[in-house]
Amino acid sequence: MQVKNFSFSGMDDVKETLRKDPEIRFVRFITADMNGERPCGFTIPVSELGGRIRKDGTIDLEMGNGKGTVLKGFDASSLYPERINESDKNARLDFTTARVLPWYYSTRVDGFTRRWKELAVFGDILEPGNGPYRFDSRNILKRTLENVREMGIADTVYIGPELEFFLFEADEEGFPVLEEFFLDDVRYLRPIQVDKGRYFKGGRYGEVRKESQMILQEMGCRSEYDHHEVSESQHEIDLHYLPALEMADLVMLYRYIVKKVARSYGLFASFMPKPIAGINGTGMHTHQSLYSGGRNIFFDEDDPEHLSVECRRYIAGLMRYVPEITAVLNPWVNSYKRLVPGFEAPAYICFDIQNRSSLIRIPGYDQEDPDSIRVELRNPDPSSNPYLSFALQIAA
Repeated sequence: MQVKNFSFSGMDDVKETLRKDPEIRFVRFITADMNGERPCGFTIPVSELGGRIRKDGTIDLEMGNGKGTVLKGFDASSLYPERINESDKNARLDFTTARVLPWYYSTRVDGFTRRWKELAVFGDILEPGNGPYRFDSRNILKRTLENVREMGIADTVYIGPELEFFLFEADEEGFPVLEEFFLDDVRYLRPIQVDKGRYFKGGRYGEVRKESQMILQEMGCRSEYDHHEVSESQHEIDLHYLPALEMADLVMLYRYIVKKVARSYGLFASFMPKPIAGINGTGMHTHQSLYSGGRNIFFDEDDPEHLSVECRRYIAGLMRYVPEITAVLNPWVNSYKRLVPGFEAPAYICFDIQNRSSLIRIPGYDQEDPDSIRVELRNPDPSSNPYLSFALQIAA
């Protein structure tokens, strides 16, 4: 299995991109707080990364340590459970993760307009002079993957998530519009759904799915397919599998892009696991497989189901520890309104081949193909922190 790396190979690629596109004037550093439900971070003028602005407006870069990273100090007190007197942290911008945001930002000042583009970059949080920060969830995933390699289990963990979401009517400020309804004379509020579609059937605003995918494609990210989901106003875009760390970065970017595109249509995109009672909720079914030396170690051609011993042990680990790790895979009170019988969400610890109501299933599309064998964990929801979610699944 060959997975193309669409990211920059290092600082030289970044410099060349900025040289060719002088309208890229800011670098947007993206990180996750402990909740991880939305991107956090800050922007840095490109000229402040060790470069200078020429008279023609282009930027001459002499930035970083030559290895594709740049350090920037910032106040992390609002992102992590840290005391205010220990809030100084360093962001290590990893330019091998850089992707050009393909849209323009614009402003209008005293009768003239100005526009610019930004470069999105992920990275790690460091303690000043003392290495990786213990509460940085991205670093937790990196350490987990290092443990997998050091133990000789596998050299690559591939992740392929299915992120479902709802589209609701939004007001002028972009917030969901709520309608009232009564049940047993009790007044409730709920968001307004915008279509009557069903699973693979009809519905409106498929343009949001298409536009989101085209933006991702322009950034070098692959999606496999999209469709309307079971509930009215519910949608899904499946991302093409990637190594776990790259995929966690992409999940952060994906949710941001879907919300941005939905807002342009006057809609609110929600990744809340159970925004409306009585209908199917929203999951992040997570497909995962382990590779060593380019070989899928979950595949065994001599097994009746083509599942190796390593695959069955991986499943056993998930079943053993899922009561504990569910607190992170499903982090909100609302998460547990989804995990109830009758809505295709798992409510019991079990696994099966193909069965979509099980906690763990083995997709049965082509079990003769070594690369198709994978484990799908179905209880995570898309509001979770992807770095912590993937780390705990792999560690289990």
